[in-house]
Amino acid sequence: MKIRLPKYLFLILCLVSVYTFAQKTQTKTVSEVIDTYFQAIGGKEKALQIDTFSSISIGTLNSREIQLEKKLMLPNLYYTAMKSEDQILSTSVFNGKKGKTTQGSSEQKMGRNETKTLKKGRSIFPEFNYYHTAKYRGIQKASNEDCHVLEIGNSRIFYSTKTGLKVKGTSTQEKDDELFIQHLYFSNYVEIEGLLFPSCLVLEVGTSKIEFLTRSLSLNTDVTEKDFDL
Repeated sequence: MKIRLPKYLFLILCLVSVYTFAQKTQTKTVSEVIDTYFQAIGGKEKALQIDTFSSISIGTLNSREIQLEKKLMLPNLYYTAMKSEDQILSTSVFNGKKGKTTQGSSEQKMGRNETKTLKKGRSIFPEFNYYHTAKYRGIQKASNEDCHVLEIGNSRIFYSTKTGLKVKGTSTQEKDDELFIQHLYFSNYVEIEGLLFPSCLVLEVGTSKIEFLTRSLSLNTDVTEKDFDL
């Protein structure tokens, strides 16, 4: 005796099968992109040995020298500051529980949603978290290269299909109830203790563009929990 399924039920079963296959393919593709990235920078095992990161980069904006200082500590602590002629232009700090941002003389505490997101994040090599949080969005051009694109929340990260290295990151930001897109380009990778890091960062926001060149970079030194005091 043959059992005939209603046409709509057969269609639903087909869609479920396609969706399940797409999920498995998506997971596999994300893993392949991240695995290739870690292989390109020097290996996953070496990356796991890094507990703290600090760097100082120099750029120019409107003929003024801008210094970008960054400090990171696992699992999710971070501090960034932009300075010009010993004047602090802006800072952003998160101590693992709460955070704040400053711009000029104004100071703002991080909201509950932002804090919740940061607690789940990873300050050094966030790619370890991308295995579970990223979605694959195909291949697109960035810096004249074909790149695999991973989407994480409101951000997209571009990895070269040729080298596996991170080429670009974009994120949607909100300020004064207005949305804008921030672009960050990575290039000129240099080797530090067996791992590759970009020594040139180009930040684009609207019509503003700053190119930062790394002056110093250190791993597992020069960072303590006091650096993240609010």
